[in-house]
Amino acid sequence: METFLFAMTLTYLIYQSRALIPFDSKLHNEILKVSQSRNKVRELTGFLYREGDTFLQYLEGPSQSIADLTGELIRDPRHSDFTVLAKNDITKRYFFQWSMGFVNPKALSLCEVFNHTSGGQRIKIHEPMDLIMFLAGNDSALQEMDVAC
Repeated sequence: METFLFAMTLTYLIYQSRALIPFDSKLHNEILKVSQSRNKVRELTGFLYREGDTFLQYLEGPSQSIADLTGELIRDPRHSDFTVLAKNDITKRYFFQWSMGFVNPKALSLCEVFNHTSGGQRIKIHEPMDLIMFLAGNDSALQEMDVAC
């Protein structure tokens, strides 16, 4: 009997949206725990970032899992103005150890990095993979398992 190995196409997605829920540690921790459990089944890794009313999320994994989750995220009532910043195939995972990490804005303010305020402007990223490479290179210093507001 022959065995065939199929290479899985990995895709990444970076999106931002406007949060419609309060910045609340308990609520964010609940979102993270559910995401971590579901993402393991879907073979997704990545991180969630929130600063002010802006969510920024990076996800990587099988193309079909990314497509399925994107549809769910678009319909999620906890945020609006869902905007894909970048989506493409990748050859390796950058956050293989994070089923879903949380980048604490106290550790890194993307609004400060990009000279934007989180109160009314969106975080604008010209080269999204540059941001991902920076975060991946500093992941141990940035990851928070529990959110502290």
